[in-house]
Amino acid sequence: MFGTVRKHSQPLWIVIIIMVVISFVVYFTPGYDPFENQGGTATEANVELSFARQQVLLDQAITMSQQFGGFLPPSLNAQVLAGQFRDQDLNRDGEVDVSGLDYAAHMRLLRLRKAASLGIIVSDNMVKARLEQMFSNPNDQKFSQDAYTGFLTQYRNAGLLGSGKGGEEQFQELIREQITFQQLDNLMTRSVGFFTDEATADQQAMDNKLYTAQAVFFSTSNRTDSVTNFASIATNFYQTVINDYFIQPKRQVAYVLFPVAPYLEDAEKEIKLDDLVKERVDKHMNSTNTVDHFTDANGTKLVAGASLDAAALADIRKTQQAALDAITLPKAKVPTTEFRKALFGGDQSEWTVDQLYAKAKAQGMEVQSAIADRANAAALLPQALVDAAFGPTLKPGQLSTSAVEVAGEGYYVWGFEKLIEGRPRKHEELTDEEKAEVKEAFIAAEVKKLASEEGNDYRDTLAELTAEGESVEDLLNLSKQTVINLPAMTLSATDVNATALEGLATVTEIQSVIGNLERENRSLAKPNWLSSYNPASTEGVGGFIVHVSKVEDGAAPSPEDLRAFADQQRNMARNFNSMSTAARFGMTPAWLRADVEALNQQLIVAALQERLDNLAFDIEQAGEEITELEKIVEQAKSNPSVLQGVSMEEIQGDLAEAKDKLQQLQELQTTLPEQLKAAQTPAGS
Repeated sequence: MFGTVRKHSQPLWIVIIIMVVISFVVYFTPGYDPFENQGGTATEANVELSFARQQVLLDQAITMSQQFGGFLPPSLNAQVLAGQFRDQDLNRDGEVDVSGLDYAAHMRLLRLRKAASLGIIVSDNMVKARLEQMFSNPNDQKFSQDAYTGFLTQYRNAGLLGSGKGGEEQFQELIREQITFQQLDNLMTRSVGFFTDEATADQQAMDNKLYTAQAVFFSTSNRTDSVTNFASIATNFYQTVINDYFIQPKRQVAYVLFPVAPYLEDAEKEIKLDDLVKERVDKHMNSTNTVDHFTDANGTKLVAGASLDAAALADIRKTQQAALDAITLPKAKVPTTEFRKALFGGDQSEWTVDQLYAKAKAQGMEVQSAIADRANAAALLPQALVDAAFGPTLKPGQLSTSAVEVAGEGYYVWGFEKLIEGRPRKHEELTDEEKAEVKEAFIAAEVKKLASEEGNDYRDTLAELTAEGESVEDLLNLSKQTVINLPAMTLSATDVNATALEGLATVTEIQSVIGNLERENRSLAKPNWLSSYNPASTEGVGGFIVHVSKVEDGAAPSPEDLRAFADQQRNMARNFNSMSTAARFGMTPAWLRADVEALNQQLIVAALQERLDNLAFDIEQAGEEITELEKIVEQAKSNPSVLQGVSMEEIQGDLAEAKDKLQQLQELQTTLPEQLKAAQTPAGS
């Protein structure tokens, strides 16, 4: 079962990759791969990149499925995932150098080559052990073939795995790659963090410093009555919160449903639904466990009759849904595939919603249409179809090349029919309740503003008086504001006894301000640090000012504390040098940085070369467009009907735009070769 994907044989590896690629492309989307460059040469490099691309999507899908308890949502398919990768402008010239998915694939190959250069080899036994661990039965910890098969089926249905043995080998190769990346990270991070415990002593001493401070608070709860100008500026303030009252954009979806309903009766007979219902009724009648009982609206156990039979039938259909789907969905898939072959048999330019209506009419089918927002508030469409419709890949009028499978319903062949733009509502369109919300938000903002103004004035006055020799502590003691004397604390202490702060601020907020003051004033001989006004997160409090009056050296760390702190610092260094952690923060670990820079340069050169190769054609096309538009303008002067509903101003605008485009392209004839030459020249040469 755990066949090896590659036995360190390059020819076999390439053959298997090609098989996997073909199975992926053919699966349920006849003749179309949305991730492949149409008409490209099937070089070894192209095949390698294609396979890496698929592995990226598969890996991403598995990671995202963990948010759903390991289950892959029906809406999560290859196309949706591909749209989540951000295109890369590597040299920041405003042009996309490589698609987001392709860049992720290149990065994956880069890490695999790095691992290979370091001699990292993952055996078949390691892959087998990982799979057995992943798909073990929780009861006996033994490998579950059913769980494994179910997983493969789920990912095949999403277009993330090829069919048959090729898909299984693709997944096993992914496991090999995951183990490889883990070993690579482990190897590279071992060289990080080799420093002595004593090297961290200064940092720990800094962390042990004790700060004595006072905090002055400025309330908002006593200022509400002073806010009386809402009516005069309501409209202006509403513009600051208008996005909270936005009419969400909607998408109109046209679809043909290939339902499972015609196959449901036979499926119910196959699973012996009637027998299961009878068994469920018997369980209800005879069980002493209330969990097994059906009850009426009053919570009373149902007796024999139509209500009980209906409840039992509903329960069995629910529990047997997966079994029914396993029988009915493959049958519904057959006419779906036949229709899709007819629909996508022509040129890509014909893959439109209009074509869906035409093909459906020719075959005597009904095209239905529904409108939904992203939240699917009206629930007129299944959620999986809404998720697909709001994906990034389609424009209005286009067909989706992927059908949407919905359990218990069937397959939706669909297209993005029309975009209904969202818009912000005017203030007068709000309900009374919403207007009250806006007013409340305005008052909250105004009292915060008033507290801030007073706090900043207070802080400036303190600074002026202390500059003249006054004592801050004395001034604070005379203050009419709420002043809290804080106990001496470190910047990381979590056990500070500051009950007086309750309802005003958290200790963490105070520590953050003191930390900023430390960084700004540590060169001063005597602590007398006064912070700026800081907005507070506590309701009823506008903000606060902190004064640090005393800084003391804390206790020297014990050898045990020093060792624990040093271990913590070493672990942090290693973690941030791992590929997974660095990627989470948009960083590249130091050990891979040179390789990534070299890859980026290669991709920049390739992108510039492609633009240069296509430039002559682009200029020719732009010239033809200008000629055509000029012809239309001349014809329209004597015969306005040739415009067909388009104004002369619009045509002339298009002409001006086309001329600008041509000029830009002609300028690129000079600048692009220079850019390419510069990109090909190694840095420092």
